[in-house]
Amino acid sequence: MHETQSDALVTPASEMTGETGSYRYMSGEVFRHEEYTEKVDIFSLGLIMFECFEGTHWLRGLAPVEACRRMAMHGDRPVFSGKTPSQMQALIRRCWAPAPDERPSASEVGATLAAIEQELMPAICYNCNGSCLVS
Repeated sequence: MHETQSDALVTPASEMTGETGSYRYMSGEVFRHEEYTEKVDIFSLGLIMFECFEGTHWLRGLAPVEACRRMAMHGDRPVFSGKTPSQMQALIRRCWAPAPDERPSASEVGATLAAIEQELMPAICYNCNGSCLVS
């Protein structure tokens, strides 16, 4: 059997490298050099959504590698200030669950975001009847 182009693009888990990427958004399994899946990207997305809603970087004075070490080895997570709607907090917490199999899939994140948008938009747009939205 010969290798196809698509086979060449797939890297077996045994060949995946640890500590690849930015410490700012790195999941524990990557930091600990464990096998990992696409759920590492969901972890990173959770941190990015935290920053978007909180309006601040989650490191709070820590060096990126130290913050990553604390999350990977001790389970530390950023602290919400109260700015982020509770529905988003719940989704973000699911995204940065310690166990990858507890994190939502990308399609689950998309569906949850759509549901949150439907729930929150009436409250956000009550003054403008949606005219502030770009079509």
